[in-house]
Amino acid sequence: MRTFTSIDELEAAIGEDLGATDWIEIDQERVDRGLGYVRDEIAKLEAKGRLTADKANRYRALVTGAVDKADALGDADFVIEAVR
Repeated sequence: MRTFTSIDELEAAIGEDLGATDWIEIDQERVDRGLGYVRDEIAKLEAKGRLTADKANRYRALVTGAVDKADALGDADFVIEAVR
């Protein structure tokens, strides 16, 4: 997993300018692990005072997870796939 070193990286990763971001995986356990990781990174930045509570809550609300691609992407205008 990647640690975000700046607010810019976090914003880029969760799509602040793009809107909501869906974390899609092959099973719910992986979805939960991925969402937990992103939310932990947001909490670290908030604890350091680099994010306000309001902005941190907004970021948390932007990131959701799904196993079913049709549910997650059904109304998307475009999709970016990140593969490691």
